[in-house]
Amino acid sequence: MLKVNDWLNTSLVVGPDLGKSRKARSYMIRFLQKIAEKKDSIDYISLHHYYKNVKDIQLEDLEDLELYNSLETFLIDTANLIKAADTNHSIWLTETSSISGGGADGISNTFANGFFWLDKLGVSSKVGVKNVFRQTFLGSHYGLLDYDFNPRPDYWLTWLYKRLVGNKVLQVMCQKCSSRRFMRVYAHCANHERSRYNQGDIVVFFVNPLRNKHRLLLPKKYYLNSNDVDLYLFEPYPAGNITSKESQVNKQVLRYQEDREMMITPSHLSREKVNKGIRIPVLSYGFIVLKDANAEACL
Repeated sequence: MLKVNDWLNTSLVVGPDLGKSRKARSYMIRFLQKIAEKKDSIDYISLHHYYKNVKDIQLEDLEDLELYNSLETFLIDTANLIKAADTNHSIWLTETSSISGGGADGISNTFANGFFWLDKLGVSSKVGVKNVFRQTFLGSHYGLLDYDFNPRPDYWLTWLYKRLVGNKVLQVMCQKCSSRRFMRVYAHCANHERSRYNQGDIVVFFVNPLRNKHRLLLPKKYYLNSNDVDLYLFEPYPAGNITSKESQVNKQVLRYQEDREMMITPSHLSREKVNKGIRIPVLSYGFIVLKDANAEACL
């Protein structure tokens, strides 16, 4: 039998679960000063984050580059506060989605929310956040499942992310990512333990929330050893309707079927097509796997 003292000694202490207001920042500074005096008093610094509240969100906010950038600003500011307090605690996002207050019907429970959600996963890894906890798994407008246990678009996006994307983050230089016609791009080592891909492979994932087409040119050295590149392209179903509650990957509509294992099949792009640039349609997001990349950082 596990004794109470044993349970307490093996439990994590995480806090203070603060958001991004001025009052919260002032409290965080005082909190960090206190834990700096007793460095073993807490294991991780925890934050809450939403881009906007349900009362002031608009569908057009999905095209606001400053709104996307606000998360990185918030996380880096907190990391600087931790460093200034002379502690080396890592950050967890212990409650987060895109829109607070239960989410917004027509955005949080639709394909549209995936733009913010996938970008949040990319930004969080980029700045060193160790864990991201989604609010919430079931119910409300921001749940991954609705109250009838039907998967929403963010469920499938998260499902594939967990299988493809590994923990090691790679540096990305993207010429168009900060322009008016922006696209967001991230890269990780592939998750070779959960997927059929190998150690040394690279996963690039992208977010294109605008009505602009792009061509994504990748460094040739990472795909020259393979005959093709795997693409998992998420688009709304039906096409063009980002407020749809269904999504498709490479034209395969994603629906739960009882007693049947879910398989999401990639599209294989030839080396010649990749040389010309991978076509990224309007209002889409997805993953690109560079097989046999033999990336040194991933080995």
